[in-house]
Amino acid sequence: MHVAHARGLSVPGELAVVGFDGIEVRQYANPPLTTVVPDKRQIAERALQCLADRIYSPVSNVAHLDIVTPHHLEVRASSGRRTG
Repeated sequence: MHVAHARGLSVPGELAVVGFDGIEVRQYANPPLTTVVPDKRQIAERALQCLADRIYSPVSNVAHLDIVTPHHLEVRASSGRRTG
């Protein structure tokens, strides 16, 4: 958002901005940053399980996985909409 402001663009008037990570500092941005908040505990648990599978299984037996973990969207002013 700093770059957008430096180039004369208004957020969210001319540019909507959405982040991904849900870090605490997002609420102090100006305007407050809309963000996708992932379930970091679930990501860590799944990563460790994949690592264990890789360590304890022959490489040829470890299948490619598409893993989806829970997440939610916190809409704030940077995307042009506010929710209660």
